[in-house]
Amino acid sequence: MPEGVQASLEGLREVRFIGESEGALVYAAQQADMPWCVVVVLPGRAEAGDWTAGSSCADDARFAKRGVWTKVSGGTGQHGEALLLPDDFAGEVGEGWQVVGPNLAVPVES
Repeated sequence: MPEGVQASLEGLREVRFIGESEGALVYAAQQADMPWCVVVVLPGRAEAGDWTAGSSCADDARFAKRGVWTKVSGGTGQHGEALLLPDDFAGEVGEGWQVVGPNLAVPVES
């Protein structure tokens, strides 16, 4: 994760990169009370603090049913959206989404 970003997302641990969505960086993470989190980071110059990040977390039951989703938008019109999926996910993702990795679905480009 870009330097400075993780420090601002207090409480997230075991952060790992899982892919990209619309130019945004997508990470899986854990939080003490919510074990499944997706983090979307819009790149910028971390040293200048001009990056944007958003996250969403879920408990085990919710995550097992449908994963966890988040969307983030920056001031320059940049945006990113991602759906973190459980290992061996065999369900269907919603219309307008495509699975692009073992744990990642992203919006279909129009």
